[in-house]
Amino acid sequence: DADLSGFTDARMRLLDPGLAELGRLQVSDGRPHETALVLGSFRRRANDDWDFVVGGRGYAGGLEELLRDFGVEVD
Repeated sequence: DADLSGFTDARMRLLDPGLAELGRLQVSDGRPHETALVLGSFRRRANDDWDFVVGGRGYAGGLEELLRDFGVEVD
């Protein structure tokens, strides 16, 4: 089975319209035993604006585990 152990020297940058960096996530250690990865998420604020939150979370159980973490039923 494949995992994300080869996922090294990867990065994601969040930029504003003027290309100024607002956030960065670097994955340099690989992700052995993980088969799904969330690099960030959109969150709705109380005033109905949206934020993008940079952050990495890996799932050893793959897409099924990721979906369950977000409340999706998987058969």
